Amino acid sequence: MVNKEPHPEDLGEIIIETKLERSNKLKNSMKEGVDFGKIQGKTSDFLWVGGAAKLAEEFGFNAILKDMFEEPYGEQGTKIITILDIVDEDDKVVGSGVGTWDTSEPLGNRPGNRQRGMAMAYKRAYVLGIRYASNSFGIFSQDDDVVRYADQPVEDEWKPNQVNQDSKPKQYTDALIPCKLDENGVWLVTMNMGTGDWQTYKGKELIDVVRKDTAWANWMLGKANLDPDCKQAIEDAATGKL
Repeated sequence: MVNKEPHPEDLGEIIIETKLERSNKLKNSMKEGVDFGKIQGKTSDFLWVGGAAKLAEEFGFNAILKDMFEEPYGEQGTKIITILDIVDEDDKVVGSGVGTWDTSEPLGNRPGNRQRGMAMAYKRAYVLGIRYASNSFGIFSQDDDVVRYADQPVEDEWKPNQVNQDSKPKQYTDALIPCKLDENGVWLVTMNMGTGDWQTYKGKELIDVVRKDTAWANWMLGKANLDPDCKQAIEDAATGKL
């Protein structure tokens, strides 16, 4: 007969999990592309607002708007700053989050985008606050902590006006342009490609396509001649900035 050590729960002892353990357990039930995302070439998972909401529900957290204000940015731009308090079920403040958005970002300075910018700043503050209140910052990264393609040149990455081996400059007409910004400031997919679902994406919102099909996004980001504006838009859609 095998002599087994009794489990603490069998002795009536209460097992208290740490926040990190609970966050890790919850992540196992989250869905990639819905609650968190990945970008080709990056090892960290970055938390999306859907995943942050699940963490908030797990721990009984709510976000309370503490402050939102605007300040000048650049010569004619604006920066929006949002500050949230994260409170528990007893209304005790257990964390805080700060999110920003400015008019230099891809949402642009078009009519109506200021409101979207306010929503973006709020969402960033929410994700940041929940990450730290739940101690899941070691599991997930904030989008700005992970995706910095513009600041990390890749040797084989195509750049505007890059000179190839035959000394002929790349022309803008050679660029792959799979999306465009419409008159309402919404990025739309402009072409069907490949087979299956990829033949149905033309005319759909870029953010919906990227979140549904990370393979499509990664394939586009891997194309050396991808238009720089489209590249930025796809990255922003993947990281929740769009």
